[in-house]
Formats: sequence, C-alpha cells, structure tokens
Amino acid sequence: MATVWHTQLTWFVLAICLVSFAPKQANALVPATPAEYDCQTLLETASKDGDQYDWRDLVFVEHCDRIKRLWRLTSEQGLGATPQFWHGDVEARRLPKEFGSNMPILRVVFPERVFFETDRADLREEALRVVEIVAESMRKEMPDVALFVAGHADSRGSKTHNYNLSVRRANAIAEAIMDRGINNASVWRVGFGKDLPLVAGESEESWALNRRVEFLFAPKPIVAATHLASSVDNACSASSEAETRKCLKNADPKPRVVVEIPKSKNRETVTPSSDGKVEVTPSTTHIESDPQAPSRMVVDPVGTRKILIDPINRKATTVAGI
Repeated sequence: MATVWHTQLTWFVLAICLVSFAPKQANALVPATPAEYDCQTLLETASKDGDQYDWRDLVFVEHCDRIKRLWRLTSEQGLGATPQFWHGDVEARRLPKEFGSNMPILRVVFPERVFFETDRADLREEALRVVEIVAESMRKEMPDVALFVAGHADSRGSKTHNYNLSVRRANAIAEAIMDRGINNASVWRVGFGKDLPLVAGESEESWALNRRVEFLFAPKPIVAATHLASSVDNACSASSEAETRKCLKNADPKPRVVVEIPKSKNRETVTPSSDGKVEVTPSTTHIESDPQAPSRMVVDPVGTRKILIDPINRKATTVAGI
C-alpha cells in the first residue's frame, strides 16, 4: 500500500510541475481527466452534410471515446501503478494542408517498472495486463488510427546503451500488442534513450519518472510523427526555467532514431555502428536514414509512405509514392 501511495503522490507532484513550470509551448500537452468529457454532446454538435459527419469533427469524438475507454479498461484491471493521461492538439499549420484543422493527440504514460525489471527488455506479468488494455482499446479504433509505442530511459548509463534498451523495450511491447490481433500497420515503435526526460533532476524520483513507456494515439501516423518532432516541448519540466534550460542542454534532444512499423516477430540484433547510430530493422522492412540531416528520423516501411521527423525544426514530412 505504501508503494502504491508513494507512486500516486509522485505522479501528482509531476502533474503539478508540468502544469505550473513547463515552458509555455503551443505543442505542450495537459492532463486529461475523463470526467470532463461528454462524448455524446460532441457527436450531437458535430458538423454534418446531409447524413455524413465531417471527419474532422469525428476524430475529436473518437478522441473523447478513446480517453474514457482507456481509463475504464485501466480501472477494471486494477493496476498497481496508475497511468497518466496527457492530451492536446497538433496545430493545423504544422500538418499537411488536407487536414485543414487541428488534430487531437493522446499520450498515456506508464512507469517503466510496470513493464520491465531494471536493465531488461522482457515483459513482466503486469505488463501483459497493460498490453491487453491497449490491444482491447485498439480493437475499437478506426483502421487508420496510429499507436506509437515510445521507450525512454533515465540519464544513468551510456547514450548507446540507453538507446538500445529503449528500442528493445518498444519492440517487445509493440510485438506483444500485435500478438493480440492488432493490425501491424497501426502500431509504430520508437526508442528515445535518455534524450527526452520528462522532468529535470538527478534524483531517484526524477529517474523513476523519466524511465517510462509512452503510448501515443493519433488519428493518422503523420499527426503522431508531427507531435514527436516537437517532443522537446514537453521535456525537462522543472521548478525554474534555469533548471529546464540546463536539463535540455544536457539531454541533447536530437535523437538519431528510426520510427518503424513492426513487420516481423524476428527482431534483429541491436548493434551500434561506428558513428554510434543504431537502427532496428526487421528483415521484411526497408528503413533508411536521411544523409542530409543526421538529426532526422526516417520512417520508410514497405507498403507505406515515408515520414521524415526533424526535431531541430519541429517538422514532420510525408513523402508519397512508396
């Protein structure tokens, strides 16, 4: 009981820090409280052309339903560690013009200890309950809804080790979700290592919060990718701007990582190259790096479009024709 209470208190303190002291960014997310949402009213007020709803309104109805459904499923499972729900909009000006309006984004954050033992990437028994929650929710989603599984590490250990570990952990979770019948084109995975800490600091509490697995839900992959390109806007929350600046400087939030759709259960061995770059590439997936911009992440699975994520300029670009 003391452990659960301490975890809940720690997450409460995190929420206060993120709301009160986070840099004021247009892309920043805020805590999501399911009780605040009235999905039926959203549906009733959605724009219609005859019998057809405007899809831009429907994605917000689906977003509302997604938050309530995940909250309900999590409560029913009785997990010892309560996840945190954060949401916001990706602005229309940052998306391809065909969107024409802001798009919702939902980030669900579980503490790392729910999924893995220290420095390991095999799933704990409790993690399988979380995987089932996410899979059950995805069964209710539209086919083009994207789920990004993102692994993060704390600041201890080398950059390469932490990156490799976060990628393996994201792989393990994504594949477990697909094992439950979820379309692999809906599930993307990425590891950030220690480059994007939630909070500043070098304490046990900070490390515990920064070791995490995040589930990012979006109406389309490009929406999630655009949000990820600005992940730095939600990093390094602290009690002062000076602490945040110091944290961001040390974090180096320009990860050289590959976001990919899982295509095979046979994962390749993660081996860093001579320049320290690591790519995890299933044998049936083609993934490449953009040589002109080493800080970009390139998504190029077979049968999909390519997404370039540029953390420096906070942009994501979809390349058609693949």
